[in-house]
Amino acid sequence: MIQDAPPDSAGGRAGLRPGDRILSVDGQPVVNMMDFQSMVSSAPGRDISIEVERGGSRLRIVAAVARIMEQGRPIGRLGVMLAEGTRVWPPGLLATRRSGPVDAFVLGAAKTWDMSSLTVQMLWRIVTGQVSAKNISGPISIAEFAGISAYLGLTAFISFLAIISVSLGVLNLMPVPLLDGGQIVYQLVEAVKGSPLSERAQNFGQQVGIALLVVLMSLAFYNDISRHLN
Repeated sequence: MIQDAPPDSAGGRAGLRPGDRILSVDGQPVVNMMDFQSMVSSAPGRDISIEVERGGSRLRIVAAVARIMEQGRPIGRLGVMLAEGTRVWPPGLLATRRSGPVDAFVLGAAKTWDMSSLTVQMLWRIVTGQVSAKNISGPISIAEFAGISAYLGLTAFISFLAIISVSLGVLNLMPVPLLDGGQIVYQLVEAVKGSPLSERAQNFGQQVGIALLVVLMSLAFYNDISRHLN
């Protein structure tokens, strides 16, 4: 669903209006917001036919997709803001599963382990260069996704909060001074040595930890701001 279509945007000039529900693009059905974004992004500099529902009637709008450069490659943009509308699933495709306390605990533990493992894998891939550091998000993106999940319902919002909590827990266990993971490393070193680390070594570790956290937060804010500017 179109949440906002500024008049000076490519979508606004084509005739898209807030409240329009996207049905299809070039004859291909649009299931959700990500589908529409993908279709637009893959059509830089060309016209696309968008079928929308407005006021109970269907309209076909031809929009000229703007062409911009991102990470050295052209992508398409309409400049409109999207919001997930109410999704109606065909009968038989949506199921509700309820579990007792014990089963719910087991399922929760399994999901937590899967999310923790995924977080560690993504961090490793970013460090090794297999995944772009642009995937690191900061408070601005977190607030945006929190708003989207809250719009989708209580279950989606609680699930989003759980994902953020698990991710922060994993990050806190990284072997970086100032974090709990760094304190665990200090304790292990002290156990092996039989004596605490020198004050100079601890101060150096704290300085390194502060520098790493500042770099990480600066990168996260830069990614958030650059996404909005693009």
